Amino acid sequence: ADGSFGYAVSLPDLEVIEVGSFKEFESFLGMHQLKEELNPPTIFIPVGCHPKFVKSAKRAFDNGTNPHVVSLPQSSFTARSTLLGLSNMFQITEVDAEMYLCKVVGCKVPVSLTAALGGLISTMRDTIKAVVYRKSSTMMSIDQGTLESLQIFKKVCHPSAHHGIGSSKEGLSLFGIMNLCKTKMGTVTLKKWMLSPTRNQVVIEERLRAIDVLIAP
Repeated sequence: ADGSFGYAVSLPDLEVIEVGSFKEFESFLGMHQLKEELNPPTIFIPVGCHPKFVKSAKRAFDNGTNPHVVSLPQSSFTARSTLLGLSNMFQITEVDAEMYLCKVVGCKVPVSLTAALGGLISTMRDTIKAVVYRKSSTMMSIDQGTLESLQIFKKVCHPSAHHGIGSSKEGLSLFGIMNLCKTKMGTVTLKKWMLSPTRNQVVIEERLRAIDVLIAP
């Protein structure tokens, strides 16, 4: 619901599972970045995923050879499946498995990360000694509550019935004020930058120089 994308990748040579999460967008830029960084031989997704997600996954990972996309039952991507899988893998109780995951990731484990880990474990036969959490060193992680409290983003009910009952639009927010983009891709990119701001000084300076060029008379 908050655009969080969780992933889990088996690294059999190291006998570990790497997990992580990041903000995802309509263009699924994060998924393509994940492919470039980790290049998994196979990607497992739950049956019933949104068609846009499935299409993007196949575009990113299906290239005629490897890697390829495989659909698994929704039941594999649940907290229950994850805890049971960790319990069997490490020969511990499910309570200890939950505590272990909190220790690895932090007290607030993203639901999407838990689901991804469960899906991966359900397919595994490799010996795994640990789960490791990959935290981006180049991006700031901002939780949904902070984004809303600072009014960086703010969803409000859409006043027009034409858009459907219960639909929403961007309200008075920093993103709403700054979004003067003329293309959908521009809007998506700006949203990505504001959801996960970079810590890389070089990237920040490059963006500022680009802005200077665009606003120069």
